[in-house]
Amino acid sequence: MQSQPAREPLTLCPPAAAPASDAVIRDIIEWDVLNWSRALPFWAEALGRYDPACHTVLAVGERRGGLSLWFALQGFRVVCTDIRPPGEAARELHRAYGVEGRIEYETVDALRMPFADRCFDIVACKSVIGGLKKVYADPSTRSLETQAMALREIHRVLKPGGCWLGAENMRGTLLHRKGREWGRITPGWRYLATAEWPVLLQPFRAHEIGYFGFLPTRFGGERLRRACYRINCWIEPLLRPSWNYIAFIRAFK
Repeated sequence: MQSQPAREPLTLCPPAAAPASDAVIRDIIEWDVLNWSRALPFWAEALGRYDPACHTVLAVGERRGGLSLWFALQGFRVVCTDIRPPGEAARELHRAYGVEGRIEYETVDALRMPFADRCFDIVACKSVIGGLKKVYADPSTRSLETQAMALREIHRVLKPGGCWLGAENMRGTLLHRKGREWGRITPGWRYLATAEWPVLLQPFRAHEIGYFGFLPTRFGGERLRRACYRINCWIEPLLRPSWNYIAFIRAFK
């Protein structure tokens, strides 16, 4: 397995994995749905080695519980966590899909997980690593060192042969960076650079990264969002990885 960006075409929904209806995808992904939902087929390719009946997932930074829903719909047992107790919105979502019996809820700091070594088969998170602070009340403690600390914790709680499935915000182009400044989108967030992945993923024996999303799909009406998504698909083979603002990761212990 080569540690390099995955350039193969990705389909919106994984075959024989998460339900393909738009409503379910929206509940799983929550925002900027068309672009970020590309994580699901990318991750699904790694799940064939895991049996939902006997493998457990730790979902980190869950807030509304979307990733926990995706795994539970496939039959996995999931520990749904956030730095504050997962709220009623997450529990209501899981009850609405009838998967609450497969999900437990815990309060977990991603930098200091209260779990023993080697206790999960899969750890998953979406748009979490860039927001982590070593000192919760001090935004200046967002750093590459803090992010690497989180990846070491994820590696620690994974069983041998386990997998981290991530989707993270990238710096993208100058256009992306200026757009965030003008729109005041997640001020203080530490966006990742493509060159930083070797540092972050150093504990893992192998990894694959896919990049996507030159144009955002979170603004305007449905027609505009779908047009931006189609353009992204057309131009993806022509773009440098660093020109995209989302990275999808499969990293194996």
